[in-house]
Amino acid sequence: MFRPVSLRTSSRRSRSPGRAAVPLWSLALTFVVLGPLLTSRGSYLLLRDAVSTPRSFLTDSALGLSDAAARAVPQDALLAAVTSVVDGGVAVTAILSVSVWAAGYGAARLVAVLLPTAGTPAQLVAA
Repeated sequence: MFRPVSLRTSSRRSRSPGRAAVPLWSLALTFVVLGPLLTSRGSYLLLRDAVSTPRSFLTDSALGLSDAAARAVPQDALLAAVTSVVDGGVAVTAILSVSVWAAGYGAARLVAVLLPTAGTPAQLVAA
C-alpha cells in the first residue's frame, strides 16, 4: 500500500557532515556546466535559439499580443523588465545560474524525501 510522504521538515534537524555537501556540490556542478558562459568576455549567451542582448524592450510580442507564437512570453517579459535596470548578459547569466543550481539541489532534495535511507551519496548523484 502506498504511504504518503510528508514534505515538511522535521523539527529535529540532523547535524550530519554531508548536509552542506549537497548544495555545495550542486553549486560546483553549476560552475562546471556554465563555466564557458561565466568566464567569457561580455558573457552574452548565444546558443541555438537562446540569445541575450544588452537591452530588451517590452513590446507587444514580449507580452504575447502579436501574431507570433507566444512560446517565450514569460521570460521575454521578465527580461524586458530586468534589463531596464541591469545589463542583459548579467541578468541572463544570473537567472540561468540560479535555475541550474536549483534544479540540481531540488533533485537532491527529492531523493532525500522519497528515499530517506539512501543517504548523502545518492543525493550527490542526483544533483
